[in-house]
Amino acid sequence: MWNKMSPRLLFLIDGLGAVLSAALLGLVLARLEGIFGMPPPVLHGLALLAVVFAVYSFFCFGWLSRQVPPAHDAPPRDGRPQLKIIALANLTYAALTLGLVLYLYPQISLWGLVYFALELVVVVGLALVELAVSRSARP
Repeated sequence: MWNKMSPRLLFLIDGLGAVLSAALLGLVLARLEGIFGMPPPVLHGLALLAVVFAVYSFFCFGWLSRQVPPAHDAPPRDGRPQLKIIALANLTYAALTLGLVLYLYPQISLWGLVYFALELVVVVGLALVELAVSRSARP
């Protein structure tokens, strides 16, 4: 079922999620270090990565929205190779986040652990769907 989703829709979901993550990390959690325990410079770095991912996802969403007639025998745009790129980027982001949480574990509060656990579940889940769609046959 999940591998039937459109790459275009997944790029929109990914971009919106990345914007939400960037806002939460860079604007909310960074101001509440005492509650979450993650140092603001680390949160700002993760937020910057989320912004980069959002720009990429929104670019791909727009690119797929502007379908042009294929030249000669070129296949139509379907976004599957680009979807694989953002899926792998999301998995890398999740691994980096998990590594930072483990490294900074002594100073991260329960609220911080809950936030990052939920973020990891969402990011990894989305990345797995993106990988499944990127590997599925073209419609």
